[in-house]
Amino acid sequence: MADKKISALTGASTPLVGSEVLPIVQGGSTVKVSIADVTAGRDVAMQSLDVSLPFYDPNGRPRIRTSVSGADPVLEWDRWSGVGTNFNGARFIYDGTTFAFGNAPTGSVGSLTFTNRMEIGATGDVKANTGNFVVGTANKGIVDSTGATSLQFTSLQVVSNKTIIAPSFTTAAGDTASTPTATPVTLFTPSGDGVWIVNALVTLTGAPAAYIASSMIKASGGVLAATAISTATNMSISVSGANVQATQTSGGDQIIAFSYIRLF
Repeated sequence: MADKKISALTGASTPLVGSEVLPIVQGGSTVKVSIADVTAGRDVAMQSLDVSLPFYDPNGRPRIRTSVSGADPVLEWDRWSGVGTNFNGARFIYDGTTFAFGNAPTGSVGSLTFTNRMEIGATGDVKANTGNFVVGTANKGIVDSTGATSLQFTSLQVVSNKTIIAPSFTTAAGDTASTPTATPVTLFTPSGDGVWIVNALVTLTGAPAAYIASSMIKASGGVLAATAISTATNMSISVSGANVQATQTSGGDQIIAFSYIRLF
C-alpha cells in the first residue's frame, strides 16, 4: 500500500486490546512489538499514574492513583464528585519517617495534606490528629501480644489539663454468695502492702443508704487495718486476719456487691 503520513492514518478504536503492534528500532534493525509488551518486564519511572475509567466518573466508581508529591510517594484512592480536581477519598503517604493515611484536603504530613489522618511514626507510636480512638464493642480494649495485660473498658475519659499519677493503680468488683444476717463474709484478700478504698452494698433493698458502706484498708507488713469513710446502719466493712470482710445486719440472706480501688 502507498506510504501515508501518520496524520493521514485512520484513528484506532479504543480502548486498545494490547495485540496492536508498533515499529521500533532495536539493535539497528526495525522490528515490531505489541502494545502489551512495550514495558513488559521493565521497571518504569513515572511522575504519576492514573488508573480510572474517565477522569470524571459520574457513577461514583472508585479511582486509584499513585503519584510523587515533592519527595514523598503517594497512593490515592478517591471518588470524584465532579469535573476538575474535586477530591473526596483516601490518601496514603510515607515521608521517610512517618507513614500516614487519611482523607484530604487539609492538615499535612510531609508534602501531602489530609483532613483527618492516622500516623505511625519512627518510634512505632500511633497518633490520631483529630477525633478519638473508638472501640466499637463493649468490654473490648487494648491488649498486649499475649493477651495477659489489657485495658478493657465500656467508657474511659481523661480530662484535659488534669494529672493522674498512679504507680500501682488497680480496681476490681464482685459479688458474694447469699450471706446470712450478721455473718461476716470475705470480699477479697489484699496482696502486699498498700491502701485500698472499699465499697460494699446490698442493691436489692428499699433503703439503699442503710446498706452502703465505704472504708479505707491499709496493709503494712501483713497487718490490715480498716478506717471507716462512710458508715451505714445495716452494713459494715472490717478486716479479719489477711481478709477484708463485710457484714450486713438486717433483711435475711443478702448478696453483697463490692468494689475497690487500690491506690498504691
